[in-house]
Amino acid sequence: MYFQKAYYPAVSYETSKEDQLLSFSQRYNMTSREKEVFQLLIKGTPNREIAALMYITDNTVKFHVKNLLKKTNCLNRVDLVKLYDTENNHDINN
Repeated sequence: MYFQKAYYPAVSYETSKEDQLLSFSQRYNMTSREKEVFQLLIKGTPNREIAALMYITDNTVKFHVKNLLKKTNCLNRVDLVKLYDTENNHDINN
């Protein structure tokens, strides 16, 4: 018996992840800086580290996070990550 291997084109997980981030950021009208903060926030990066990575102050990070929460109607960072995961069908328990 001869089994032919099925060819599946390589789908880049990173591209898919980038598309999801872009879609989410557009849905909630994020500025480019809010999007940058959000990308770090969903990885669990603390404000102080976000500030250092983006060369901004802790207060500026807090300002962007506050705007993100307001735009998404979330109460805190955890709710924001849950919203992102839910809208992108991620299993947040993994």
